[in-house]
Amino acid sequence: MNRTPLSIAKADLIEGMAKGMAVLESFDVQRQRLNATLAAERAGITRAAARRHLLTLAHLGYLETDGRYYWLAPKVLRFSGSFLATSRLPRAVQPTLNRLAAQTGESFSVAVLDGPEVVIIGRSGYAALAPGKAAPTSTRIQA
Repeated sequence: MNRTPLSIAKADLIEGMAKGMAVLESFDVQRQRLNATLAAERAGITRAAARRHLLTLAHLGYLETDGRYYWLAPKVLRFSGSFLATSRLPRAVQPTLNRLAAQTGESFSVAVLDGPEVVIIGRSGYAALAPGKAAPTSTRIQA
């Protein structure tokens, strides 16, 4: 899962999309709410560009806002939900995780590397029933 991004010709790269994704990736556990200035700093773009991306992402339903600050909306989960539903690895390990949890009463997770982080892509049914026992699926942790 720790794959090198596809190399493409510069003419094929949509810079605006890359910047929009950088704005989305600017949100994390430390910064759950961003204004245009913070988003610009974190995404490496101008404040004006960050503002336009924030407004567009809010218009599309990926962000919510109070007019000054922005935060992720539930719609962003469509990406992780689609990945978890269609990727072979999460579906392949889930029965084993559930069986181990049922046999031991413990919670189990499976994670993959994504750059310098690990992403939890599966967890046992026991973890879902025991709040605070395990990180939710799609949680990112420094590797």
